Amino acid sequence: RMTRLLSDLLELSRLDTERLNLHCRPVDLDDLLLLAYERLQPLAPGRLQILAPADGVQRRASADAERLQQCFGNLVENALKYAPAAGPIELFISSQADHHLLHVRDHGPGVPPSEREAIFERFVRGATASHQSGSGIGLAVVRLLLERMGGTARVSATPGGGGDVREFLPAWEGDPPDLTKRGRGAG
Repeated sequence: RMTRLLSDLLELSRLDTERLNLHCRPVDLDDLLLLAYERLQPLAPGRLQILAPADGVQRRASADAERLQQCFGNLVENALKYAPAAGPIELFISSQADHHLLHVRDHGPGVPPSEREAIFERFVRGATASHQSGSGIGLAVVRLLLERMGGTARVSATPGGGGDVREFLPAWEGDPPDLTKRGRGAG
């Protein structure tokens, strides 16, 4: 736990000082979601579920694949803390006009509307977190990484109870050039 905390603090420091290198390249989001599922399944055997899209559309974005995996890891670990022990944690992708949403959905207590923005701030934990361990920086790291990739993170209610954390990434068509970002700007 201490190693994870130190790692997250180091990530925040790098993001603040613009020394975190992001290697954004065209990625297939369906492949990345499957990889995240396979990698994280041992953390939640029988609970982690991947919901396959029914439309057959290829979902692509320009992102840092390694950092996107880090975001999935933070979100799944967070969901495991709050979802009931037997409750599923679902990974899936949906698309809207010009962006894709990568979902990590649980069926726990959810996040009250008044806290949905605040939980992405550093060292802030929601009201339902009082009995759970954690530092309150995992979701801040997720949002900052996604912002550096041109997206963001938000949470909404899951129908029937729970939280649906959505990672928004801009969609792209074609084969754009390799984009490598350093910190906030391109470089």
